[in-house]
Amino acid sequence: MVETATAAMQMKITEADNIRSRYKQMVAILKSENFSLNTRVKEQERKIGTEKSEIEKTQSALQEAVKAKKQAKLRLAEVRRVKCIHELEVLICFVPQRIF
Repeated sequence: MVETATAAMQMKITEADNIRSRYKQMVAILKSENFSLNTRVKEQERKIGTEKSEIEKTQSALQEAVKAKKQAKLRLAEVRRVKCIHELEVLICFVPQRIF
């Protein structure tokens, strides 16, 4: 009977050791996954920061381009106006003047 109790106790100890071993393996795996996830999160945050910076630069360049486009349109309109005035002046020179 003592041998049976000892054998049963030994089986429980072996089972407990197996459970402890699996638990330690699971903890190690989870720690590894957590480290991996933290690393990926930091990498993604760094990437987001870089992309935000690029977006800000692009938006700034866009604003400058829009401003330059408006200025170019105004300058073009002024050049066209001056050209029209010049053409009118040339036409006036060639139109015979009436004497009253």
